[in-house]
Amino acid sequence: MYAAFTQYETVKEVGKKDFNYHLTKNENCDWDIAWFDGPISIRLLTKMWAHQRTNHFPGIYNLARKNCLGRHLMRMQKTFPSEYDFFPQTYLLPTELKDFKQ
Repeated sequence: MYAAFTQYETVKEVGKKDFNYHLTKNENCDWDIAWFDGPISIRLLTKMWAHQRTNHFPGIYNLARKNCLGRHLMRMQKTFPSEYDFFPQTYLLPTELKDFKQ
């Protein structure tokens, strides 16, 4: 288990004790799972083997953050209005505060 980018000891303990994974902080070692607290570097993704997995999807930040998700949904709604009519009117504050108050 590649665990160089996690601050949570629980993740390391579970990997080591419950799943019997060898922990490493060296990305060049043979590992099966990489655990990240934040975004994954594209450089690492391009070097991964087919059997290696991570705890995040590449670019998940764009969907997991409410402001990014709202921005993307509104962009898709402008492009495909009939297909993207399933979410409420959304405002990105403080940028759209004036529109929100109207």
